[in-house]
Amino acid sequence: MRAKSWVVHVFAVILISTLMSCTGKAVKVGVEEPEPELKKERLDETAALLERLVSFNKKASFIEGDAFVIYKDDEQTYSFRVHAIADMSRKNYKLSVDEYVFKIPLFTLIKNQSDVLAITHSKKTYALLRYEDLDFSSVTDLHIPKEFFIHAVFGAFYVIEGSKKFSSPEEHILLMETANRKQKVLFSEEMLPVESSYTLSDKFVQVQFSKFREVESVQFPHKITIRNDERNLKINYSKLHINTPLHSSTFALDTSGLEKYSRTQ
Repeated sequence: MRAKSWVVHVFAVILISTLMSCTGKAVKVGVEEPEPELKKERLDETAALLERLVSFNKKASFIEGDAFVIYKDDEQTYSFRVHAIADMSRKNYKLSVDEYVFKIPLFTLIKNQSDVLAITHSKKTYALLRYEDLDFSSVTDLHIPKEFFIHAVFGAFYVIEGSKKFSSPEEHILLMETANRKQKVLFSEEMLPVESSYTLSDKFVQVQFSKFREVESVQFPHKITIRNDERNLKINYSKLHINTPLHSSTFALDTSGLEKYSRTQ
């Protein structure tokens, strides 16, 4: 009996020692550990990366260019010619899309402030609507927010606002998130933003910029790729003018010449 009692005593001592050594790791049930605070150095690095991204987006105020566009889905590949014009400061845009081979007009979209003129040349119809009611997914089938799409077309990254921000400076990555959105921006070795990935309510979107060339002292991506699920849209700019002021009439919602078109909205 003494030997058995001694074994029990030793086992109890070992068990108590083990529990005491683990007290620093124990977590009370139902109580969450506080999130570790970011060091000041990390906060400064994050702010620097965000400032680089915002500065990059602001360098091109006026943009006009011609692009060759390839759109692929699971079954087919489509080719288009696009003439793109933007006043980024006022958020006014004009996109003219033509059939690639015969240059037949397919679609024209003009945004002026909060109003939009959308012309579908193939159906000879047009619509005048509010920008908030415009749905790009019916045109691109990419099912992504229009602001993301517009920013990407004109060589800028949409930035999630009002979000937590942190970074991985060793890898030149900026991370942002809200309750239902996440965004990761990857910078090149030259510290140019080259890729942005978004998760929006479990839907994944990726935008990539490549073939940077200097135009009017601005490093501008001449190849832009937008991916969503099994679809992707590739924009290859062949000609670009940067920061050449545009006349206000460029974005006039002019319906003259559409007498043979039917208004749908």
